Amino acid sequence: RPRDPSPGDGSLPSSSALAASALAASPRNQGSSEDLTPPPASRSSVSFEGSPIGVSVLRRDLAVAEAAHGLESAEALKAATKLAEQLGEEPGSTEEAGQLFRRVLDASERFFGQEHEDTLIAVNNLAVFLENDADEEGALLLYKRAWTGRKRSLGPQAGQTLDSLFSLAMCLWRRDGATD
Repeated sequence: RPRDPSPGDGSLPSSSALAASALAASPRNQGSSEDLTPPPASRSSVSFEGSPIGVSVLRRDLAVAEAAHGLESAEALKAATKLAEQLGEEPGSTEEAGQLFRRVLDASERFFGQEHEDTLIAVNNLAVFLENDADEEGALLLYKRAWTGRKRSLGPQAGQTLDSLFSLAMCLWRRDGATD
């Protein structure tokens, strides 16, 4: 069983230690001697039947969800997340995407609480956005928050916890020049 890579003093462990721990603990990688090169950070693309959904459709969906269910309803938060993901892929729309990701996180914290899985998903989504927007320090803080929250609520070996650990390790690895 892999040991917890956290040094216990609140500081971040090295990217090598995090990556090794996450990869070793992942059921996908146990028993594999394959060299695993980390993928670049990326956002998931929202699509419908194989083609990207237009921003105008997602804006309409958000407006409908807000009107029908309220600004901070689960439906509105889901629609805002989809719109933010799509805007994050559009040139010149990153500021609006960042505002939407932050809005979803703020509302999730108020609605669900700090360590609810839906809030931690919003934390991770904002971290991915920040990393892709070249704010590694902001992303690292959020990846660490998602990892520690999931470790406490789901356990250190849960799939989502290991995914958060891997994201944290890869952000550190990329920040440090991908040399360790």
